[in-house]
Amino acid sequence: MESGGRHWTDDEVRALLCVWADQRVRERLKSTLRNKCIFQEMARQMQRKFGVVRNWKQCRTKYKNLKYDYKTAKSAHAAAGSSAGGPGRYMRFFEEVEAILLDQGLENGTEEMQRRLYSADTTPTIDAGLYFTLYVFICYLPRSKFSHHVALMNLF
Repeated sequence: MESGGRHWTDDEVRALLCVWADQRVRERLKSTLRNKCIFQEMARQMQRKFGVVRNWKQCRTKYKNLKYDYKTAKSAHAAAGSSAGGPGRYMRFFEEVEAILLDQGLENGTEEMQRRLYSADTTPTIDAGLYFTLYVFICYLPRSKFSHHVALMNLF
């Protein structure tokens, strides 16, 4: 059974972007209308290189959605004007998709995309207000009903 409804994680999107960034893949996608075999190969590469298991239809759908989201973000930015921040504000991975679609700075293809996506610090941060709220919430949980109270408190 194919699981078409499962959301893509950031790591899965990163894997797709890395495979898509390959010059040969980009050229084949630009020059071919019937592209099932390209997406089958992309799915195989994602599994082999990144351990991401997605079928060709899921890869094709995500590819189309990323392109659509890019165009939408670009339009939203143009409509809002330059004072509204960059177009990346409207879409996650905007810069990476733009680099692929415009062939910017991807001479090394997959390797360059991996550096872009994985060299930056991707550790999520929590602002001080949220941190305090979580701390207070955990402090006031009834200890008898929450068995992991001590483990959570050790995080702070």
